[in-house]
Amino acid sequence: MVQGHIPKRVIYVAGAAKRVQIWWDDNHASTIVDEEVRPCFAVDKDSPKSLATARSWAKVRRGKGAVLEEERENSPFDVRICGLEVRERGGRAYKVVTDGGFWFDLREDVLLDAILCCGIAKGGKINAKFVWGQVGSQMKLVCVDSALHQALIQGGERRTAAKIKPANLVAGGVYGNVKGERFLVLGWVNTTEFTHINASPAKGGPVKKPAVPESVVRSDQHNKLLFLEIPDWAVRDDTPAGWLCKVLALREWHYLHYLKLQESLSVIEHSETVELPADIHARVRRTAVKSIQAKCNGTNSDRVVHACCGSWLANVVDSKAKPGISPEFQPFLDVLAPLLDASKGA
Repeated sequence: MVQGHIPKRVIYVAGAAKRVQIWWDDNHASTIVDEEVRPCFAVDKDSPKSLATARSWAKVRRGKGAVLEEERENSPFDVRICGLEVRERGGRAYKVVTDGGFWFDLREDVLLDAILCCGIAKGGKINAKFVWGQVGSQMKLVCVDSALHQALIQGGERRTAAKIKPANLVAGGVYGNVKGERFLVLGWVNTTEFTHINASPAKGGPVKKPAVPESVVRSDQHNKLLFLEIPDWAVRDDTPAGWLCKVLALREWHYLHYLKLQESLSVIEHSETVELPADIHARVRRTAVKSIQAKCNGTNSDRVVHACCGSWLANVVDSKAKPGISPEFQPFLDVLAPLLDASKGA
């Protein structure tokens, strides 16, 4: 999902004016573009860091001219194609000029969208209005009423939306955050996690450190939020409930990494509710154990590492239950026991 917004006000930072002359490679006798423009950098008024970058950029290009700064409303305006720059590593940037003579980059994806949806008139004027949009870390020209424009408007609305209190998060709820990312809440849980500590030799020198033996440390986690990340690609032709089924079935081994455990979750919208299986936590435990077993075919050290990595999922229980070792994870204790004793001895 697109992350960004449409700024209310922008600042134009421009260097010295320059003359742009363009001709075809095989015909230098006559120019196809010959006009004076002012290279310009547009920034969000509310982004001091971007403004500082723009000022540095303009100073390099100002020549003997002063740097111009002009604040304005981010209202729709016309642009005309006025050139093409070939840059390092084969990069290209189409250039457009405004009615005021400001010269900007136009991203290829925006140009293609404008060509397909609006067209271009003789002389290079694009048959559409443009505004500035903050897309991720980039400020770019955006065609008004395009899909990108609508996505950025929605992104701006998310930025000002009130956050949902953690106490109001319910199991089965599908929630979205400011970035547009989505999550399926599986409930508040307790669990027992095992952490593998690698052995390290003693170190001499000014800062001496004693040797650390290999060990495993147990810790109980209380009242954590268990949820499933929902990437856009996973639900392009499916639903959050269908994505959950694929994860629990381990359709792909890496799917398990989309299950997360955190103190809470910062979200602003509740889009739908999924009916979870009554034994959802038991299913998560069985899936985690299946993954551990599939990876534990190597050395004993491998078995320890994989058992520890999957332990927090393999031991999840409802937050009302006491954390401990689940029946599903019990067989792995034989592998971890010697190193647990080592950590107690230390």
